[in-house]
Amino acid sequence: MRLIKDLKELEGSKKEQFFGITLGNFDGLHLGHNEFINFMVNDCKKNNLLPIVATFVPHPKLALSNIKHFLINDYVERRDLLSEMGLKYLYEIEFTKSLSLMDSTEFLDKYLFTKKNIIKIYLGHDFSFGKGKSFGPEIIKKYCLAHKVKYHFQDQYAFSGHDVSSSKVRESLSCGDIETANKLLGRSYFISGSVVKGFGRGQKIGFSTANLDISSFKIIPKNGVYVTQVEIGNNIFKSLTNVGNNPTFNSNSFSVETHILEFNENLYDKNLKISFLKRIRDEIRFETVTDLKAQIQKDISYAKEFFKK
Repeated sequence: MRLIKDLKELEGSKKEQFFGITLGNFDGLHLGHNEFINFMVNDCKKNNLLPIVATFVPHPKLALSNIKHFLINDYVERRDLLSEMGLKYLYEIEFTKSLSLMDSTEFLDKYLFTKKNIIKIYLGHDFSFGKGKSFGPEIIKKYCLAHKVKYHFQDQYAFSGHDVSSSKVRESLSCGDIETANKLLGRSYFISGSVVKGFGRGQKIGFSTANLDISSFKIIPKNGVYVTQVEIGNNIFKSLTNVGNNPTFNSNSFSVETHILEFNENLYDKNLKISFLKRIRDEIRFETVTDLKAQIQKDISYAKEFFKK
């Protein structure tokens, strides 16, 4: 997949090419996003168009506020997921406060239709943009008719009778309902990052853990213990992950620590991808380290049984 920052980068091909384009945040790339993008890719193929996904960096919510722990996928993860869907072009528009206040026609002229060979736009049913989200479907339709651009608005997507949205995924993750989040995503929710040194408590009590360095903008599931899977390079391992503050050790520092079952290699500075499969329990403060060790052993037994299913 080719990453572009300006549509002018598409110029220079000997053969004239025509494009279809979509615009959205696509945070999480859930089932609704997947259906929409698959439709766009297939429709472009039928009409001899090359599909372009246009999106914002940073996410508008992050650019306009100090909110943290919001993104379902960071920007690198989003690129990887889109690439796996077979997209050829990802157009990342730098989002600023001044851009959010831009007149709709000016935005379309400056960012989406700078090239005459972008001939069709694809948008979700609830697309809106700009100050007070005043830039919506009717404005897009009016613009397209005036400029002889084709348009398509995708119908609302529902899964098992329920609407699917990034907000619902975030809500499920915040509640620790990882199974619902995974159903809405159509895959396991994951976090990725490099392994950094922690306090070494896990190793001292016989259960070594990998402590991940994670972006503060990324949403993390509710504190607790989860059955997880760890991807290291091309290898996948069974694991347990603790999200929280390690209350048994009176710690106030938040961490995401993963214990990989039947694994004893040095992982410092390596990149890990942790997929969350099931929440086992809340994070608990134990009276003694012995009690904690006994519970961890029970958690490991639970995880081993889970993977046998």
